[in-house]
Amino acid sequence: MDDLHAFAEVARKLNYKAAADTLHISPSALSRRIQKLEESLNVQLFVRTTRDVKLTPAGKELFRSAQDILSNVEEMLFAMRGEGHRYSRLIRVGCVPSALRTVLLPVLNTVIDRYPSAQVKIVDATAVQLLDALYQQEISFGISYMGKNESGIDFEPLMEDPFIVAVRDDHPFASRSEVSWDEVSKQRTIAARHGAGLRMLMDLRLAESRMRINWAYEVQHVNSALSLVNEGLGVAVVPQVCIWAANYERVVAVPFEDTKISRTLGLIKLSNTELPPLAQHLWSMFTRIEV
Repeated sequence: MDDLHAFAEVARKLNYKAAADTLHISPSALSRRIQKLEESLNVQLFVRTTRDVKLTPAGKELFRSAQDILSNVEEMLFAMRGEGHRYSRLIRVGCVPSALRTVLLPVLNTVIDRYPSAQVKIVDATAVQLLDALYQQEISFGISYMGKNESGIDFEPLMEDPFIVAVRDDHPFASRSEVSWDEVSKQRTIAARHGAGLRMLMDLRLAESRMRINWAYEVQHVNSALSLVNEGLGVAVVPQVCIWAANYERVVAVPFEDTKISRTLGLIKLSNTELPPLAQHLWSMFTRIEV
C-alpha cells in the first residue's frame, strides 16, 4: 500500500522531489518505491527526463484506479478507528473568507454526505490569523494563501487565483475584455488596509513588477471594497475568488491585459504532524480534485 500511495503522490504532482517532501521521505527512497511497484506490475508507470515527469498510458490507468483504492482504504481505517467517538467525528478547519463558499464548502459537503454524524468547527479568519490558529493547534489544517514560506508549515497548492479589476456594470471598463494596469492607476481605487494579508501580498506583487496604484479608499475587508464598487464609488483590485464568493449583482470582474499577478490558494498544516482521521480524509479529497 505504501508503494501505491507513493505512486499516487508522484502522479498528482508529476515531481519526485515535491512528492517526496509530502511523504516525508527522500527522493531516492521514493524512486525505489516506484521502481518496486513497476517491477511487480511489469509495466513502466512514468517517463522521466531531466526537465519533467509524465505518466505512461499504463500509469494513467493505474492512477485512476489508485485514487478509488486509497479512498476506500481511508474510509475503512476511519471506520475502524471509531466514528462514534466525539474526537474522531470532529473536523477543525480554517479558511480565508473568500475561499469558504467556492473552495471549502463543496468538498466539505461531500464528506458530510458520507459521515453525517461528523461535527465541523470552521474558523473563517484572515490569512495571518489562520497561521496563528494553526500554530496554537486550534485548527487541524486550513485553506489560505499564506504559509508557503513559513517555517514548520506544509503548504499544498490547490489553485492559482488571479487578481482582477472589480467594477460596477455601468463603468466604462465593464464592457471590456481586458484592461491595463496603467488605466486602473488613473481610477479611484479601493484597497484593503495597510497590514492586511491581502494588501501586503498586493503591494509585494506590484513592487516586484515595478507598478504603482494610487489608492483612494482603504477598507478592512474585501467584501467592504466590493460594496463600495457596487455603489459606484470606485474600482477594486481583488482576487477572482472574491468575486465568485460575493453576491453583488452590479459588480463585474475584468482581467488585466498586461502583467498578471495572482495568489496561490492552498492547504496548510503543521509539518510532521498527523491529522485526525476525518480531517485527513478531507485533506486527501482536496488533493485529488481539481478545484
